[in-house]
Amino acid sequence: MKRAVYDKQFKMAAVKLSQSTDKSVLEVARELGISSSSLCRWINEYDEYGESAFPGHGNALLNFTYEIKKL
Repeated sequence: MKRAVYDKQFKMAAVKLSQSTDKSVLEVARELGISSSSLCRWINEYDEYGESAFPGHGNALLNFTYEIKKL
């Protein structure tokens, strides 16, 4: 079975929805059809990296480190 892939816009919308509602992370995740662990991970990544979270393929820390090395 293939793993679902979500784009940055979906992840950002999911995080912002979970932060702007009184519903629990579990309830928001169920409504969106995603796992609560994925949503929690996205929330943590957004809290740590802000708008530069979800840079594409790979994780934000590796891409962040790459960008620093580039500069």
